[in-house]
Formats: sequence, structure tokens, C-alpha cells
Amino acid sequence: MRRVGLLIYPFSFETVLILIATASVDFATDERIQTTIRNELGESTLITVAHRLRTIMDYDRVLVLEEGRVVEFDSPINLITNPSSRFRDMVEKSGECDTLFEMAARGY
Repeated sequence: MRRVGLLIYPFSFETVLILIATASVDFATDERIQTTIRNELGESTLITVAHRLRTIMDYDRVLVLEEGRVVEFDSPINLITNPSSRFRDMVEKSGECDTLFEMAARGY
């Protein structure tokens, strides 16, 4: 039996903070969780702390932090196509660069 930690904190009806501990679940389970969140909270602004790049590739904006400081803030497609982007570097090191690029392109 797998347990997934999920914290949803509604700031208002329009903005929701989501902390999901899905790093240890398989991709299929993670996909079901993400689909449910998108279907149920589709009209809300989601603030997500993600452990997997797949989780945020279709988001409107990505905030990249390094040592507690903002180093990038843009759409996934803009970040992934920028050769000097730290986000792109993470994508390239993930081992699933092609898949993530396709996801970002579809989300755009």
C-alpha cells in the first residue's frame, strides 16, 4: 500500500497552495493525482511545490529558486528553450528531455 501526502490550503476560492509528496510514487499514480487536481481546481490559481518536472510542465509560470533566491520566472516553454536557463539544465539532466519538451510545448 502506498500513501501519498497531499496538503491543500485554500487562500481563497481562486488561489490554492498545493504541497504534494509524490516523489516516491510511480508515474501513473502521479498522473492520476495531477489530472484530478487539474479537473477539480481548474479555475483556481495553483501554487505547487513540485518534486517532479512533469508536474509543472504545462503550468503557466515556473518559479526557479536557488539558495532561497529567485533565479528564473517564466513559462516552461520559454525557460526550456533558453540555452542559459537553469530550468533547461534541470530538464536536460532529467533523462526525459524530449518528453518534458513535448509537455511544455503542449501546455503552451
